[in-house]
Amino acid sequence: MPKYNIYKIKDGSQEALQRKLNTVGLVAKNEKQIGEYTAKFYFSDKPDLVTIWWVDLYKDFLDVNKLPNNELYFGILLLVKKEICYAISFGKAHFYLREYCDGEFGLNLAERIVDENNLRIKNSKLFGGRRSKNITSYQDRSPIEYDSGESFQYIKAKTINAEDWGSVVSFGSSVLFNVKIPPSELDGFLDSIEQKLSQKPILTLPRVEEVKDVETKRRLDRELAISLISNTITGTLAEEFSVSGVDFVFSENNQYAFFLKGNLKQSELKFDDLSLERLTSFVTENGIDLINSINDIRIQIKSENSRTRSESLKKVLDYVDDERYCLVNGKWHRFNQSYINFLQKEVDKIPILHHDTTLLPTNLKEDDFNKGKVSDGYLNFDKDFSYIEKYNIEKMDLYKDKTLYFVKMGEPQNLSYVIDQSLNTVKILQNNVEDIIINQKKIEPENMCLWLIFERKTTIKKLSDVRSLIFLMKLVEWKRNVIVASYKPTINIGYKDPKKI
Repeated sequence: MPKYNIYKIKDGSQEALQRKLNTVGLVAKNEKQIGEYTAKFYFSDKPDLVTIWWVDLYKDFLDVNKLPNNELYFGILLLVKKEICYAISFGKAHFYLREYCDGEFGLNLAERIVDENNLRIKNSKLFGGRRSKNITSYQDRSPIEYDSGESFQYIKAKTINAEDWGSVVSFGSSVLFNVKIPPSELDGFLDSIEQKLSQKPILTLPRVEEVKDVETKRRLDRELAISLISNTITGTLAEEFSVSGVDFVFSENNQYAFFLKGNLKQSELKFDDLSLERLTSFVTENGIDLINSINDIRIQIKSENSRTRSESLKKVLDYVDDERYCLVNGKWHRFNQSYINFLQKEVDKIPILHHDTTLLPTNLKEDDFNKGKVSDGYLNFDKDFSYIEKYNIEKMDLYKDKTLYFVKMGEPQNLSYVIDQSLNTVKILQNNVEDIIINQKKIEPENMCLWLIFERKTTIKKLSDVRSLIFLMKLVEWKRNVIVASYKPTINIGYKDPKKI
């Protein structure tokens, strides 16, 4: 049965795409008319010869005069009807389509043709927690469900009509169909896709949507550069795997190097992993004006499965800010409202045990606050560290009635620390690394409570009123981890008079 990995090309990108295909070794072989579509097939007459790293490593064992290379053929079938353009990818051609395709096409179609009770695989980006990306497989007849801080990038699921769409379809920036349709009848199938995309969705997936406004993208580029320079970025450099269309591309045995566009000499220093520290060193040592050059910094990637290629820095950067903006595959996106609604709903499920609206003094410090709670029956463990696995861990701040309390004062951005502190303790207890001993007795806690003291004069009615997307993401991730570890998550809220500036 034929398989078709179909991309929808963005409006106005046809000419640029065809120029790109000509520069990467794809030759237009033939052109046919399929219904109202003009179909042009591009093929790599002279395939790339790719070095095989393990052959070079073990060349002493090989009885050959010349080391062999892998040959990688690839191709694209381009189908055009007026302003509508689709591309079907073969081999590694998906790398060249990413820049020109409609990245929302796959999930837009998924929201219209998948059976929401028959999810097979999902891949998502997770923001605000400790996990960055996730691939999850499911048993048959599993409903689509969402985790905290999750934005879908790929799903594989059964469809609502196997006769029209095939039984199981994969949706990413492209869509992989397995249907009984010969290439000569693709025109009707593409028209069915167009018709379906014009209809209302039957479900809504939490995901991000691409930013179109040019000025907004420029502002976000500048803010990203400033965050990198000041080392205040909430993000990481990572390329463990990426999704290209519906293909998972893993980065095993890759080598990397930074360089500035137009200056490949800077890429001579190669390394086996990516990190923000390496990036900072590269920018500093080369005197690069990051604010004006953020889009010119590239990463050279050498792999045994394809020829050496380069990607923009932004394409391998996981980043999210407090205005709902984030980077996905190098492009600026914003969380859609369904995602925000889900996040707020999950946050408000966390029980608030104590909400004190009395303003605490501006100069009150956390250790003094904790000491003051002793008279109310709390045991103070502030600054009581344990040395575990080469790290000093502060397991809690206060204890009372089988509840561990973690206290933090400040703006939402600063309160994230106490969430990490609590999760460290949960991990210690969950893995039986160390017990909690009070008065020479082992304590079996039942509750984990974040005691959040906001520096603000106005009170909040519910947790979702806090205007920090990252903080809300981390709260929901914290709730999930605490529940998985068989503890009850709770919140105490207080307020401190903000500092006078």
